[in-house]
Amino acid sequence: MALPFIVLIYLLLPLHDVPTADFHLKLEPDYISVRGRFEAHDLLKAVEQETRNQPDDFEVLQYISESTAVAANKRKVQLSICDFQWFKGHFEFTGEFNLPTENLTSLTLHNQCLVQIPQHSNNYFVTVHDQVRGFRLHAERLSTTFDL
Repeated sequence: MALPFIVLIYLLLPLHDVPTADFHLKLEPDYISVRGRFEAHDLLKAVEQETRNQPDDFEVLQYISESTAVAANKRKVQLSICDFQWFKGHFEFTGEFNLPTENLTSLTLHNQCLVQIPQHSNNYFVTVHDQVRGFRLHAERLSTTFDL
């Protein structure tokens, strides 16, 4: 009798405790490559709040591109998405920031994706010269700047 009750409780719980999206950036000579991963449910919910209707792929891509940017040397660059897929409850994409990186001394990350979802965090993992640095952006911290 207890087992069916436990299974029912488990099925009613949210899919994850802390809503997050992950962004993996790597500084290449002529651009910054990006791989991203969202929980599909959270992403669709956020885009639907913005568009006020059931979002299509174009609206999802536009939302991510307009909500994600980097800045360096007084130049802010929006994300350009190259490829994407919906996969097992997730939305995954690859993209780039068209920004030459050879003379950069610092980088600013800007992200407003999913910040309207309570407790949501955007986790950044930035690879520079084979070293990875991590940053967490959220509703109270929409950007961060760090030295390279």
